[in-house]
Amino acid sequence: MSSRFNLWDALQQSFGETFYMVFLSLAISVVIGTLLGYLLYATSNKYLVFNKPINAVLGFVVNCVRSLPFIILLVVLLPLSKIVVGTQVGPTAVIVPLSISSSAFFARLAESAFNAVNKGVVEYAISTGATNRRILFSIMLPEASSQLLRSITVATIALFGSSAMAGTIGGGGIGDLAIRYGYQRYQTDILLICVAILIVIVQVVQFIGDHISRKVDKS
Repeated sequence: MSSRFNLWDALQQSFGETFYMVFLSLAISVVIGTLLGYLLYATSNKYLVFNKPINAVLGFVVNCVRSLPFIILLVVLLPLSKIVVGTQVGPTAVIVPLSISSSAFFARLAESAFNAVNKGVVEYAISTGATNRRILFSIMLPEASSQLLRSITVATIALFGSSAMAGTIGGGGIGDLAIRYGYQRYQTDILLICVAILIVIVQVVQFIGDHISRKVDKS
């Protein structure tokens, strides 16, 4: 009876840690990634702030971060986590590499969403003297909102996968529970439960994301 109670308690804690890591990292990466995506878009658009060198540097940095497998990026950025949040262990420490990795990933998704906006709308806004700030917040974000919501769904699912890897360095969450008990202690039932939880979470996130994006499309 006590083992069942302990398992349930561990699942609750792991579930909370996973959501803490994912949604805080998601909030940070959506803000940073959207701004980076707009900079990539604007510096490649001759009607905005076309600047080939800056675009090349930004693109290179984003691609460098994206090219590293998350498990390697996680280890490399642990010293930075120590500086930023004061620890290299636990869910809070993992938020730093999660946010950096996801920001680069979301930047490219946001850039694609902005590139899909009708160029005529942008050209008209520029001809009326709209500032870059107004173009971003009053035109680009509303016009690209549906695609950006789909991108957020993709980024959220990717973050759940990345957060599971945090278990390899004691980062907490469902992945940590699966590795420490399901794999290292050969408790297959715990491993299968963790896998089932992650599958359900991804399905729910995908359903909600698709539903919201369809609603925005129709509005």
